[in-house]
Amino acid sequence: MVTALVFLLAQRAPTDILDGFAQSRDVRSLSQMAPDLETGHFRYIEKTGAFSGGRFGWRVLPLQDPAQPNVLYAVFSTPLTIQDYGEQVYRLDDGLLAEHFPEETNFGVLPKHYELNLRVEPERSRVVVDCKIDLVTSGERKPSFFIRLSPHYKVTALKSASGEAIPFTQAGGVVCAPTPVGITTWTISYEGLPDLPRFAGTVTKKEAMLTDDYFWPSIGRYPATTTMHADIPANWEVISNGTRTAQTTEGDRKKATFVNNLAISYLSFSAGEFSITREAPVAGQIIHAVMANNMSEEERKLQMEMQKPVIEFYGKTFGPWPYKGWVTLSSESYGGAALEGYSYATYAPNWLPDSDAHEPSHTYFGGVISNTYLRSFWNESFASFCEGFYEREVEIGNRDERRLAFVSNPFPSPTWNNGIIVESGVMTGDLSADLGYGKGAVVLQMLEHEMGTEAFVASVRRWLSEHPKGTPGEWEDYFAVLGPEYETFIDQWFRRPGWARFRIGNVRYEDGHLKGDVTFTGTPYRIVSDLLVETPGGSRNLVRVTLNPTGKEATSEWSVALSEEPVRGAFDPYERIMMMRSATGPAQLSRELGRLQAVVHPDAQAWANSADLGRTTVTPDFPANPANRVLVGHPDQWPQMLPLLEQAGMTVNGNNLTYNGTTIDLTKGGAAAIVAAPDGQPIVLLLGQTRRPMKTGKARIALCNEYGFFLRGLTEPRMEGELAFRL
Repeated sequence: MVTALVFLLAQRAPTDILDGFAQSRDVRSLSQMAPDLETGHFRYIEKTGAFSGGRFGWRVLPLQDPAQPNVLYAVFSTPLTIQDYGEQVYRLDDGLLAEHFPEETNFGVLPKHYELNLRVEPERSRVVVDCKIDLVTSGERKPSFFIRLSPHYKVTALKSASGEAIPFTQAGGVVCAPTPVGITTWTISYEGLPDLPRFAGTVTKKEAMLTDDYFWPSIGRYPATTTMHADIPANWEVISNGTRTAQTTEGDRKKATFVNNLAISYLSFSAGEFSITREAPVAGQIIHAVMANNMSEEERKLQMEMQKPVIEFYGKTFGPWPYKGWVTLSSESYGGAALEGYSYATYAPNWLPDSDAHEPSHTYFGGVISNTYLRSFWNESFASFCEGFYEREVEIGNRDERRLAFVSNPFPSPTWNNGIIVESGVMTGDLSADLGYGKGAVVLQMLEHEMGTEAFVASVRRWLSEHPKGTPGEWEDYFAVLGPEYETFIDQWFRRPGWARFRIGNVRYEDGHLKGDVTFTGTPYRIVSDLLVETPGGSRNLVRVTLNPTGKEATSEWSVALSEEPVRGAFDPYERIMMMRSATGPAQLSRELGRLQAVVHPDAQAWANSADLGRTTVTPDFPANPANRVLVGHPDQWPQMLPLLEQAGMTVNGNNLTYNGTTIDLTKGGAAAIVAAPDGQPIVLLLGQTRRPMKTGKARIALCNEYGFFLRGLTEPRMEGELAFRL
């Protein structure tokens, strides 16, 4: 094969040869043309990235260095979506790939502020941009550096602060230019025809969706503050990152300015025929609005009401909300699930109205502290963690009961064996998302439980307040805030692949202590776990135990003082520890409501919308055997429900339902419970009308308000399985 490559190099341009290999995804041949690169370097050619980057295939293009005539680069180019693979740049030497320049390589050039003048021309599906970049160059000056855009943008001019033309070359979306000196401002002009609907940018006659598109000149994905001057059709609405500071309409064009004082790595922009619902400004309060081209006025109002508690929660928990408002944008053209814009978020169709805790959390994790995604998805770990954290800690209903109902599932994915959280940037492919959205979020939940919520929140607030502004964050920066006390935890869970594998055995009660063994399969872990014990009288007590292996021994002893010998117990009864579970856990409404067939009384059909039900039958007849059914009706219609409601601890009087001292109005609230048929099979009761499906978490019994938000309930502990025991 080497002989064949030598022959090819003698006959054809090296980039032509590389292009053929890239198009055919011939990783073996590419590796032979890059003898100095690590094994597995070209795995990005074979497998798509976290958000399907590379799915349209790869091309290789030549790029001449304008500052070094003898230097030629090979640019591996593909249509881009943000927070995923970027185009890859290599220096060629004698036809071989001699040096790779990772995207974070900035050659000492950092952007500090972007001022974009962006014009949308929908009739031509075109975007035209003039962007001023404030640049700072430090360290040893290199001859040239790279600026990156999406490949569909073509640069037409690059000028210095004095207006002089700067030489440049472009291949794909990679622009090479001489390195500036010191502090300066350049202007880069470019235009493009974004046409990647539901993947990246797209412009139609009704909408310009540039979210997920590199429409700004990125340098190493380094964060910068922004000013956006948008020029759009007069009948369109527009939004971008930051605060709208001006808007005018002249003839058939509208102009608006947005200023963003948070240095961010990823920009968003949308304009189109959107309808807007706003609330009236109130001094000292965050202003909420909803923009959409696929929601009714009623739906937009509901969305605004449902999202307000989320924004208020973050402002109280992590520090003052850094913007004057929050906007929810729902777009027909957006293809991802959702994307953070820090002052707003963009959502795909068929999601809203709903409350969302993930995207707004990025205002802190990605906004206040930015993330390039080149080293890890740490901010996605925090955002995914916040989905459960918000549900547990928001001041709606009974917080103690919420804290049990909304523990996020800690069950691992096999892919978590393939890498470590702290080294899982975009070039690790889809593993970066698995570890970022998945394992990282579970580990943060475990850390919160070990530290205690108050101490955990304090550590996050400290990091947010002390991290250098305008500098990307990484996991190690947060670890520095935690300090040496948590070094073992950090090493085990963030810097090690996989998860804990252990079992409990030899449990006994001796000398006022409950004792036993913990045996690890594979690498031992130090684990802090809850232990729920049940006494002969039926009372239950929750204590905390540290499972601390001795040295490298697979088995070690644990002990905890108890005043009474229990009859049974279980470690981690509410499922916080990352480990595989062999047995199905306790009954949960979220599982059974969609699994079992629903039987709906005709007069209660509106109540069926209070949950995401599966198969449904509408009938006035109460089922002869209600086992394995969801019963949707009122006891006035079906008196047979009365003993079942009594079993759940619920009473109904007209439109009022009472559970454990809390009464809800069934015309603007809902209740659900799992009870047992005589043979032990589940029966699910569903009553009441909520405006959106109820959020019940892991609860077996739940009361919800009109929005479907959890108020009260019961979550059963897991008392069976490999971590349970009987004496």
